[in-house]
Amino acid sequence: MWSGSPEAAGEERMGRRSQEDVEAGESLAFDGGFDVDAARRLAEWLARLPPRTPVHLDFSRVQRIEDRGLAALAAALSDVENRDGPGGPQLVFHGLCRHQIRLLRYFGVDAEPPAAPLLQ
Repeated sequence: MWSGSPEAAGEERMGRRSQEDVEAGESLAFDGGFDVDAARRLAEWLARLPPRTPVHLDFSRVQRIEDRGLAALAAALSDVENRDGPGGPQLVFHGLCRHQIRLLRYFGVDAEPPAAPLLQ
């Protein structure tokens, strides 16, 4: 779960979320739980970002991720892509288990973690 959008920190509290601006775009770290309501809020925030903004979503400290929440997120991302074309946010997922990655892929979202850099 996560708190309200960065623009409205006073919104109804749904857990904690830390956000920091990074050169590569936005970075969001979640904890607590991730359900349908959290997915909808996240999707609304993502839809307001400038086109092709890189966004790192870190679920590594989330204790409970509901399958329905991931399905709702995937559906919302699909709606944004159908409306705006392929210029939506460029998502990079961190901290998901294999089941959650497969579920998102089933719904058309590439959730594979980035490859680790090779050590020289």
